[in-house]
Amino acid sequence: LAGENHSHDQMGASLMYVCICNPFSDKDVQKALDNPEIKNTTAHIYKACAGTGPNCGSCINALKCMIVD
Repeated sequence: LAGENHSHDQMGASLMYVCICNPFSDKDVQKALDNPEIKNTTAHIYKACAGTGPNCGSCINALKCMIVD
């Protein structure tokens, strides 16, 4: 679909890039969410995946949707 950021990892599994400015995928987000040492907040998950803060911020809503309380 146009506008979607899909790719494949080295094993051929489908992944979706959540952020393009600081590239990380849905798999990176899931790994951060599964880590008990990382708080499940948008800021903490973003920093765990990107190593920095957001640039343009267009990915924040997608990231929020991935974080389930």
